[in-house]
Amino acid sequence: MTGLFIAIEKVKSHDYVTWNPGSVCSPAGEPDGAECETEQMVGPVGDGEINDVFLSPNPAFSDVDLQFRSYKNADLTIEVTNVLGAIQMTSQQNAFKGNNKINLELDDLAKGVYMVKIQSGNWVKTLPLVINN
Repeated sequence: MTGLFIAIEKVKSHDYVTWNPGSVCSPAGEPDGAECETEQMVGPVGDGEINDVFLSPNPAFSDVDLQFRSYKNADLTIEVTNVLGAIQMTSQQNAFKGNNKINLELDDLAKGVYMVKIQSGNWVKTLPLVINN
């Protein structure tokens, strides 16, 4: 098979799987020739990790969209901190399996640079955010 790339490794007791789009693969329990997903996926098998995380627009004015892909339904904690590390805003959200978009209202935050921390279980991602209101 040409173009096939499957990698499985043990990382912190989670099985991770990576495959390339358009490949022909044979996942466990599937007949040979089963089609892989149409986009690249990297994440733990059955653990709800989140990937493809970004903020848009950035710089932002009155609000920003947090967009990401989740591998299963999950609870999220979102914290926005200033450059000194002081928490300016906290939000509890639900992520659903697949693509997600969460709108964050920024009206109460002054112009400046902030850090947006997204956490789900042991998974944490921090992104910079510039507010120009």
